[in-house]
Amino acid sequence: MFNLKNLKNNKGDMYIDTLISIFIISAFIAIIIIVTPIFIRIYHINQFADRISDFIAVSGGTAGINVEELADEMNVSMDRYEIIVADDAICLPDQAHPEKIQLTCQYTVNVYSTVYIGLGGIVDSIPIGISSSAKGRSEVYWKELESVTP
Repeated sequence: MFNLKNLKNNKGDMYIDTLISIFIISAFIAIIIIVTPIFIRIYHINQFADRISDFIAVSGGTAGINVEELADEMNVSMDRYEIIVADDAICLPDQAHPEKIQLTCQYTVNVYSTVYIGLGGIVDSIPIGISSSAKGRSEVYWKELESVTP
């Protein structure tokens, strides 16, 4: 039936193996708990950049967008952001309308944030920089910008 010989073994090898296994498993779980908020923040920053990009594509520019209010609405903490319009002469906005982006012009939205993780009293906080970018094209034709293009 059962091998009773292993139960009567009093050498103590199994106790040490069990302790080492429990230590390795608990260390692995601790690392997962420390690293998980970083991936959650990366996901939120990516969604935030995509939402800004979609808003710019539909509105045709950056005039009606309030990034800080949108960040508060989505509960995203960010350090800074930038919107880069393509270098084409057709796509560059003129001085009278710097916030408008012409139809099919490409742009990139970059969002930067910092996550601080601690290692349970060993180190207080380690800053980790996170960035996300989303590309898009304007879907609005600005008739008043037509005369400006070369």
